[in-house]
Amino acid sequence: MYSDGNNFIMGRNYWNVLWNINVVALATFCVLMQLFVKVAVDSLHHRQLLLECIMEYKCCRFFSIYEYLFNLHHLPYFMDEIITDDGSLTYRSEILDEPYHTKAGAIVEALEKHARALKVWEKDCPVIFDVCSGLSYSAACALEEIRSNGNNSLVTIYLFENDRTILEKNLNLPDSIKYTQDGALKKITCYHHFKAAIRKYLHHNINVYKSENLRITLMFGDFYLTINSVEESADFVFYAPFSPMFTPQMWSYKMFRILFMHMSPHGQLTTYSYAKKVRDALTEAGFKVRDGPILGRRSPSLIAAKD
Repeated sequence: MYSDGNNFIMGRNYWNVLWNINVVALATFCVLMQLFVKVAVDSLHHRQLLLECIMEYKCCRFFSIYEYLFNLHHLPYFMDEIITDDGSLTYRSEILDEPYHTKAGAIVEALEKHARALKVWEKDCPVIFDVCSGLSYSAACALEEIRSNGNNSLVTIYLFENDRTILEKNLNLPDSIKYTQDGALKKITCYHHFKAAIRKYLHHNINVYKSENLRITLMFGDFYLTINSVEESADFVFYAPFSPMFTPQMWSYKMFRILFMHMSPHGQLTTYSYAKKVRDALTEAGFKVRDGPILGRRSPSLIAAKD
């Protein structure tokens, strides 16, 4: 199009200027959208409209707008309490209109789909990743099973979470959580450790909690970034982001491959989702996938092993 060097340089400068204008316009748009979110987030109706817009125009993800608007963990919001069938408490995210646990039982789900499905008590000095830890039920149930089966070795737990609001909900729960299973009243007696760890982070910005033969580290922020700062390899991964419909990036081959590389040679992962895309992504990432327990859903959960 340009016949000589000068014209070529002029043309290139023209496109550079145009690109800079677009970048400035995009930055301005981001600032305006942030202000809009901070105002609109006070209304559930507005949050729902915002989410619909985000999902419809998620091509903006290329510029990180999608992630910023979708991950509203930087803003306070309300959650609906749900008493599940085993008597334990969970919450429903107003933004996504999704509960954190099945109505069939929050504690029983954490026990059966994660801790007992992997027989976590059989491993000495286990390292556990609780990804999208929420109320920390899965990790707490694992610790309870480990100790109740006579395993007193060092337990290392990493809680990965990016939502400050749900972390604060942990502090409202009792130190010992009651639930019923098969008609019997039972307790998770170790929950006070998780409350102490989260309180230490929220109130003092210290993310490591230690007790006798127990270390809990709270990794707050984007999982894609925080996972890369962990040097230990996981023996067990409890994986519970919101559904693939709302958080597709968390269920991708790329994310599972990252997890695969951060797990021990005989590491295992559990998740509630049985979606074909999830099974395919796990398999492509190198896992051997099998069915897990069925609880609260028609489909089974999933167990993915490295070997």
